[in-house]
Amino acid sequence: MKWLRSRIPPVSATELGVFRVLFGSGVGWILYDMRLPAQPFPPELHLRSQRLAEWEWVHALATRTEQVALLEWSMIALAGVFAVGLLSRLSFAMLVAAATVWTLVRLTHTGVHNWSALFVTLWAMLPVRWGDGFSLDALIRRWRGKAIDPAVRRAAYGYALWIPGLVFGAAMAAAGAAKLTQSGFAWITNASVKYHFLADARSAPVDWGLRVASNHELALALSAAAIVTECGLILAVLVPGWIGRLPFALAAAGLLLGFYFFQNELWLAWWLLCLAFFVPWPGLVRLLTWRWRPPTVNVTRGLAAGQILAIAVVCGLQLAAAILRVEHAPIMSDYPMYSTTYASIEEFEEREAVSPIFHFAVRFADGVQAHASEVFEQLEIDESVREAYRAVERDSTDSARVAPVIAEAERQLVAHYQQPITAIIVLTDQEAFDWATGRFYWKWIRKPVYTFSIPSR
Repeated sequence: MKWLRSRIPPVSATELGVFRVLFGSGVGWILYDMRLPAQPFPPELHLRSQRLAEWEWVHALATRTEQVALLEWSMIALAGVFAVGLLSRLSFAMLVAAATVWTLVRLTHTGVHNWSALFVTLWAMLPVRWGDGFSLDALIRRWRGKAIDPAVRRAAYGYALWIPGLVFGAAMAAAGAAKLTQSGFAWITNASVKYHFLADARSAPVDWGLRVASNHELALALSAAAIVTECGLILAVLVPGWIGRLPFALAAAGLLLGFYFFQNELWLAWWLLCLAFFVPWPGLVRLLTWRWRPPTVNVTRGLAAGQILAIAVVCGLQLAAAILRVEHAPIMSDYPMYSTTYASIEEFEEREAVSPIFHFAVRFADGVQAHASEVFEQLEIDESVREAYRAVERDSTDSARVAPVIAEAERQLVAHYQQPITAIIVLTDQEAFDWATGRFYWKWIRKPVYTFSIPSR
């Protein structure tokens, strides 16, 4: 433990206080950005996939959108109170408690991979003495003649800037390990990023992923870089100086920027952890306050018992999740996203085929054929006929089973057109990707793929 304490750079109470202002403001901004929808949310729409959120009171609260909104604004207000340093430890504990309730409610709406790492970090930060410097608490303490020496530098303060790096690095290592566990080195040798970039290309803000997908050597290099970066970022917590951390910082920034530019994943909570750990906040504070900074008189390397326990819990939970390949949101996950790979382009196209666009036409008794997609939508039979086609496509023997569906569609179409029809025709537009040029193209447009013949009456 003595060696681990030497990895945590000691900082002063003032430097911690400045960090608290910035970190608290960042948490408040992220909570504001992640507010849940204000629309009604009945129980039948709730997700029930996470055991830790399966409490009746959680589902009851999730249906009360006004109370959820009040909870969210309370969290934002608590983040502000914490940032200015008023009753710092109490306001932070209240923020963590409220965030816990909100996170469980959020699990009834969606997943929390974009938030869970910061959530774990907030819990791990509870043992920090947040208000010892540059805070309203410190000002009140000074008025009472109980000011804390600003020249003392403590590892217990530096822990607050270090623990985000541990959580961030452990989560990234778990994501890298999940890829290697599920796919082995084939995740690299298959140049797997090209498949994932292509799958997310339509939502990405730029088309760089398409260019990577069409360049196997580049995709291979980026796949290897992704694994090395994810598995290696955890080592940054063993480097006490910011200069030594700089290569890790650049790699982390590249990874997070890649998530955004190639996959449109802008996870602000992960960015906050990255910035909290890699930016040399104490050095910047000393640089800006060098004229008023008192000389360092003492450095203490001790950590609070709660901080040592938090480090052990963070490492234990993440290690257990990675080894057992389990997820219990929001406290542990092996981060398996994008862990799959494909042996070939053909396998990818088969498993991740672009869904076709369906059209419909009808043929009348005189042989005239008319496009009828708008009529199908108007009569609300487009979905049923489409599913009937898919059933027959999967198994041709299902034609008898879907006959009632087609008969009902025929009845409505005859009533609409006021004349008999002899066939319902399914047509599709199919888009594909040209791996050589890095562009999507139309393989066919309104190609007839199946005809439901209508028996003569």
